[in-house]
Amino acid sequence: MTAAPKPNPLQKQFLDHLLNQQVDLVLFLASGVKLQGQVVGHDQYCILLEHRGVQQLVYKHALSTIMPVNPVSLWEGPTGGQSEDGPTTLRRPRLRPAAPAIAAPVRQRPEPEVVVVRRRTFKLPSGS
Repeated sequence: MTAAPKPNPLQKQFLDHLLNQQVDLVLFLASGVKLQGQVVGHDQYCILLEHRGVQQLVYKHALSTIMPVNPVSLWEGPTGGQSEDGPTTLRRPRLRPAAPAIAAPVRQRPEPEVVVVRRRTFKLPSGS
């Protein structure tokens, strides 16, 4: 009995596209460090990045953001799945209609009682 092939996750599709098209990109690590280069390879746990002949192996768990220098389109568009880069296999996901928002009842705080106390000083008559 053969198992059905798993669909490629978006991450793999995205990284494969960056690899095949040799797209320049910027990686931001969770620590805030900025790395630049092109994807040379990737697997389940890491990405091999090359910039000016120097290669860096970056673990995916340390990544915050992958930002291509130019926009990348992986979605099927009005051209029937064809883009400048060739055919694409992903479809834009259908979004469920949003559930109507239910407003939580707002508890009214009671107005604080304000008590004003005035102090008066009286001058007692002298000489009594």
